[in-house]
Amino acid sequence: NVSSNSGKARLVMRAKGNYRLILNASLYPQMKLASMDKKGITFACVNGEGRDGLSTFALKFKDPTIVEEFRVAVDKHKGSKPIETAPTSKTPENSPTATDA
Repeated sequence: NVSSNSGKARLVMRAKGNYRLILNASLYPQMKLASMDKKGITFACVNGEGRDGLSTFALKFKDPTIVEEFRVAVDKHKGSKPIETAPTSKTPENSPTATDA
């Protein structure tokens, strides 16, 4: 999940059925993904539940190709920087002129 406001990426996982939140963690540049068998992957992150420190999570997928797709997606977004926003201060360059009113 990538925020349209900040541009920061998160891992969000919900339980099937009742959609209870299981994982809500920000990606970070030093995040390491480790292979687990052929169909799994492990990683450490700070879960959004307010607990201090890192927790290790293990994900297992039906198909080994999904593991690689997950790895590529995380690697792509873990170093993402916040989206640049337009300047909000009034400077001569972006201030309205008398003819604009």
